Amino acid sequence: MQSEQKIAPSLMAFLVCDNVETAPDGIQTIHRVFDRTIIDVDAPQPLPDTVAFPHEFTMFVRWGNGFGHFKSWVEFEPPSGETKTWPEHEFWLANTTRYQNIVGRVRVGIRESGTYKFRLYLDGEVRSEMVWVVEVNFRAPPGAPSAQPPT
Repeated sequence: MQSEQKIAPSLMAFLVCDNVETAPDGIQTIHRVFDRTIIDVDAPQPLPDTVAFPHEFTMFVRWGNGFGHFKSWVEFEPPSGETKTWPEHEFWLANTTRYQNIVGRVRVGIRESGTYKFRLYLDGEVRSEMVWVVEVNFRAPPGAPSAQPPT
């Protein structure tokens, strides 16, 4: 008996959004897809090294049209600092008409404005890269002297 040949799946979706709801019938609804975020904070600039602003979102990945056992994971690269690798997801596609959704709630610490990158891997190869532009606007805390020059 011959073993069936592994067929790499196609990437059907890779996005960040506010939330993904799964109905009882398995249909998924994706809410508010985004590629940029503006964060207004009442804090001095620059931030102490130990301070970051938590930000949560949902990541959605869909693989399809493949056959075999696969491993997929995402790397998160801030504008400066250390790249983080999120947990690996293993999945099996039993035939080429099936797909695999990977949905994960993510919490990151934002320290600075800039371009953050997500890299999606399949079996050790980068299959996609996505950018997320973040703008952090610092304001003087209430009651603190304004950083703006007097007019």
